[in-house]
Amino acid sequence: TPSSKTETSNLEAIATIPQYVGPAIDIMKSCCKTMELECNCFEPNPSIVLDETVANLTLQQALGAVLALLEGSYKRQQVDVPSPSPTTMEDAVVALEGALVDEAKKAVDFLTAEQKRVEQETTEKEAARQNAASDRPAAAQNTNEFEGKTEAQIAKILKKRAEKEAKAAKKRAAKQNKGQSLFGTGTSPILKLLQANDFALSPNVQTQLDQILDKLSSGGVQRKPKIPKGTRDYLPDQMRIRQQAFDIIRRVFQSHGAVEIDTPVFELKDTLTGKYGEDSKLIYDLADQGGELLALRYDLTVPFARFLALNSVGNIKRYHIGKVYRRDQPVLSRGRYREFYQCDFDIAGVYGRMIPDSECLSVVCDILGNLPIGDFGIKLNHRRLLDAILEISGVGP
Repeated sequence: TPSSKTETSNLEAIATIPQYVGPAIDIMKSCCKTMELECNCFEPNPSIVLDETVANLTLQQALGAVLALLEGSYKRQQVDVPSPSPTTMEDAVVALEGALVDEAKKAVDFLTAEQKRVEQETTEKEAARQNAASDRPAAAQNTNEFEGKTEAQIAKILKKRAEKEAKAAKKRAAKQNKGQSLFGTGTSPILKLLQANDFALSPNVQTQLDQILDKLSSGGVQRKPKIPKGTRDYLPDQMRIRQQAFDIIRRVFQSHGAVEIDTPVFELKDTLTGKYGEDSKLIYDLADQGGELLALRYDLTVPFARFLALNSVGNIKRYHIGKVYRRDQPVLSRGRYREFYQCDFDIAGVYGRMIPDSECLSVVCDILGNLPIGDFGIKLNHRRLLDAILEISGVGP
């Protein structure tokens, strides 16, 4: 039927919001980063002609994101998308602002009507309940139910009835208060702000909206604080155990003649990108105020390679204990977090054949033997062994 089709399309328009709003926001943020980088890198020079290619490409990306948001607003309102679509950023932003204002008005009108309907139904139910209570059979009312009972028993019965009635009245009042408004504590201040300004998205209104949204996103005063996904807090007892483990690991590293170094927790994105294959998509991206594209370190090995390239240290046995960050799906039950410690031991330089490899195995055995973990086993892998197995099996290169 037409009504069921309309309802289905309404549900689809709402359900698909994250599919285009999230990517559109990411595109806008990426465009801002690109232009910030261009502005920070540009040095005014009369002899250099400014190339507008980057700005034009960035503008086209941003325009596409705005048009996607505009089309989504039209779909939620069940109105046809105007043709032709805006071709300039200014026209697109103006059209999007108008569409959002119209959508907000329609949404508030709908919810206000629903609110009145719910209040009317609640009033009718309460009136029906009171009428049913007052229409008791006369015979039941005239019956002397206290006949043969002492005054103490009668007083006890009346007290229990009064307590039961008070509890029922309190429950009805709580239920009625709970259903007073369809607007939640987070939506109500936004609604009041829009209605007070006749839904006009002036710069002042947008500033106040940003303040309200910042307060809501930060948890406000009524929401319980949350810890980022894939991270954890360490209590004093856990910190003590961790420190004991680190002391054992450091002692073993130092007994093998290793020295400790430290590198920044973030690196230039170019340093990390492409070094991890498919895992490169798990790197956390950053951008500082200077316009450099940065990323949190994924492990301690690539930063060590960069360290060797910048510092002439010759032969070195180094160890490094520090936090690394990976944007993968955490499995807390198996100890997989997005923020965790790595303990690295590397031997760089010119040494005898297989000597560094054997010493690394010795370091691992010493550490696991000193930690109170019981028996352990070590599995070794070697590319040449794999190649030999494949060759014997008749598998070609």
